[in-house]
Amino acid sequence: MESNWTNYESKDRAYQDVEAPSLTQNSLFNMRFIETVIAEGESKAQKEEDATNILLNVPYEPTDIYSALDRVIDLRQDDIAGKPIEIYRSYTSLSPLLQISIPRIALQGGQAIKVNHSLRLEETLYMDRYCSDDQVLPIRETCWQLRRRLHSLQVQKELIDKTALKDVKGPDMLEDAAKYLSGVQEANEGLVELGIEPFEDTSDVVEGLEQEARELRSRLGPLDTEIQRIQQDLEGQFDMFTKEKYRLYAVFFHRGGAGGGHYWSNIFDFQANMWRTYNDETVEEHKNPADILNAREWQHGTPTYAVYVRDDVKDEIVQPVCREPEAEMAEQTDVQMTETQAADAAATAAGWDNVNTDSETKVSEGGWDDTTAYAKPPQGW
Repeated sequence: MESNWTNYESKDRAYQDVEAPSLTQNSLFNMRFIETVIAEGESKAQKEEDATNILLNVPYEPTDIYSALDRVIDLRQDDIAGKPIEIYRSYTSLSPLLQISIPRIALQGGQAIKVNHSLRLEETLYMDRYCSDDQVLPIRETCWQLRRRLHSLQVQKELIDKTALKDVKGPDMLEDAAKYLSGVQEANEGLVELGIEPFEDTSDVVEGLEQEARELRSRLGPLDTEIQRIQQDLEGQFDMFTKEKYRLYAVFFHRGGAGGGHYWSNIFDFQANMWRTYNDETVEEHKNPADILNAREWQHGTPTYAVYVRDDVKDEIVQPVCREPEAEMAEQTDVQMTETQAADAAATAAGWDNVNTDSETKVSEGGWDDTTAYAKPPQGW
């Protein structure tokens, strides 16, 4: 095992009294986490890491932001030097701006493809469930066991339901096959009357298919019930933890394929309480936030990057547009007028007569000649 791994117990004690850096002590993006490794027959080991964003996996099915984060932060299978391990992260500090990268390119048959599965975003994201906290860890461990059981049940259900036909489930296909063979049996009666040799007797096969369909369907009922129960148990496990509260601030979208396409972004204005779409040279209000939070259609695009801002500092560090453009423009105009007046006064003091009048006359005549623009140029010009 790598030399920078240390014993779990000693590292845990070292971090018990560490407080997360404040905004003034940390950059906008820097985070810190402890990665814990569990290898069979060995003590837990940890190493400390820094990060500036969270890189998700390419989504292999429609999912949501919490499930996607679970896959890269919570307990997962891995290996070190060919040795199977279990590994998870616990964040000791989180950044004011939380950047989440959502990769979309995967390899299939040696070819790069764009993966378009939807990933539902949350307007408010609570990161407490991924933090280094003595109260949080036992709940995380309970959820890991529940998810492991849930995955096993879902695999069983998929094996029962899966068939060569996309929209036909296993028990239904067996029943349809039994009905078809029963039809063959009825056809045999007509063939005998016509003096034609009938098909081989399939009555035993029909009975077997019908029995198999009944057994599979009887297994699906309890599977569905337990899957639903576990899903309900998983919901609300972290509802009491709301300290690390983040608000969705910006989402980058892509529409197209692996070789190209079109990018744009949506940014939320907390002061005006509205989303805007920034698309090439156009900026306009986006009036349907559901398209951003749960992009499903082709025209919605797919989110490739999401930026969350910590709720307690959002007004300090993000401001999509200037709040007082008229006041600022007026201030700039006053400065320009003051500079112009000062220049005129200096010109008058130097003996330049009719500076503005003569200059404007030259412009109105359709030309501009610096050597004749002034009635009395200063000495040494």
